[in-house]
Amino acid sequence: TVGVGTPNGEPIPLYDARGKLTGYKKDRSGNVVLSRLEEGTLRRIAAVTGGRYYAATLPGGEVKEMKAFLDKLERGELGGSLSRRVEERFQVPAALAVVFLLLAGLVPEGKRRRLAEEETGPAAGALSSRATKKETSRTVTKAGWPGGKAR
Repeated sequence: TVGVGTPNGEPIPLYDARGKLTGYKKDRSGNVVLSRLEEGTLRRIAAVTGGRYYAATLPGGEVKEMKAFLDKLERGELGGSLSRRVEERFQVPAALAVVFLLLAGLVPEGKRRRLAEEETGPAAGALSSRATKKETSRTVTKAGWPGGKAR
């Protein structure tokens, strides 16, 4: 955690689009809001989470310390471990697909053709079923393709 500010509190500045100070943040009552640094709380958070507390300063000397600490985290020197757990979840959809394929095989051919014709018309019903080349050619010709040959 990084503490920024002072324990006494400072007003929160407001700036316009050009970076010019336009005033300070106010609450609903019109009072200027002060932002206070609570180092005790930040230190407790750092201790509970296994981190460190750094007080931000104008010279910025704490930046080198923070970088060194973060480098240790990246190299794993602080004892942390990273594990990846893969869980396969394809079994249920695959089982459903197999069940539907088996059920489709149980439906008689004539019934499948009638169902297809009811949904999309006779031409699609003949094309979607196991029609012979002659039936396919005849259906396609009725659809208006020249030459009477299936494409």
